[in-house]
Amino acid sequence: MGRLGLSWPHVFHIYGAVGLIWVLVFCLMTYPKPGDHPYLSDKEKAALEELMDNEAAHKNSNMKTPWREILTSLPVWAIIIAMIGHDWGLFAQITDLPKFMKSVLHFNVQKNGLLNALSYVLIWVISLMSGVVVGFAERRNFISTTVSRKLGTTLASVGPSLGLLGSVYTNCDTDLAVIYLLVGMAFMGFYYPSLKVNVIDLAPNHSGTLAALTTTIGSLSGVLVPYLIGYLTPNSTLNEWRVVMWITFVVMSLTNIFYIFTAKSKVQPWNSPPETKDPEVQTYDNLGLAVGPKF
Repeated sequence: MGRLGLSWPHVFHIYGAVGLIWVLVFCLMTYPKPGDHPYLSDKEKAALEELMDNEAAHKNSNMKTPWREILTSLPVWAIIIAMIGHDWGLFAQITDLPKFMKSVLHFNVQKNGLLNALSYVLIWVISLMSGVVVGFAERRNFISTTVSRKLGTTLASVGPSLGLLGSVYTNCDTDLAVIYLLVGMAFMGFYYPSLKVNVIDLAPNHSGTLAALTTTIGSLSGVLVPYLIGYLTPNSTLNEWRVVMWITFVVMSLTNIFYIFTAKSKVQPWNSPPETKDPEVQTYDNLGLAVGPKF
């Protein structure tokens, strides 16, 4: 920032300006109905309009959220537990990885910022690429949805946890430590086409509620992790950080094992109220699109 003649207040000014620009773009590119959008194909318009009609039909049925069934559902708890592990690793990266890079790897602020930014870029790239690969594999029946969800979540758990652990056993080789960290954190991108979309598999009619529930409980890790790491690293020594990395490895591994044995991808019975099981009512797939004829 110093080379550009900017100070800390300018950082917030820039973020605020980008937010305002985004609002402007959103207002110019948003339309009330799919049919009004000038850049959508006819196929996209038809699919979106059908989805909106189905959602309206669901709302008209006065569907209630089956809280008892949700809170006693093992597949839902599989997502919640795995989300705790995911957020544990993610918030360790967000809040304390810069501290580790500064105190143990002795990186300056500029290099520290660049490497952390690069880790997020890699997560973004992997999430996009893995989504494409998963979609292709499932369409060709190379892999089932359940296996796909479990495999992606496992890669996203094992990769980052091993990367963090490996970074503290490099015999002061900073280049190797950076490779461990970047490659490991990049694997977190596999969470997005697996764990993050599993709520849609279980209950497309209540996916918003499930996403809010699982994300909220998982994010409690973000409250605990910074305090725990701060408590365990008062002097920021290498041995202290090894304890932190081992704890992170254990938490992410155990939550992933629980997910492997309990996760499912089939639509749960409580997704729809009893009346929608009548043959007179249209059935829908995981995206809310019609898949069966209305008799």
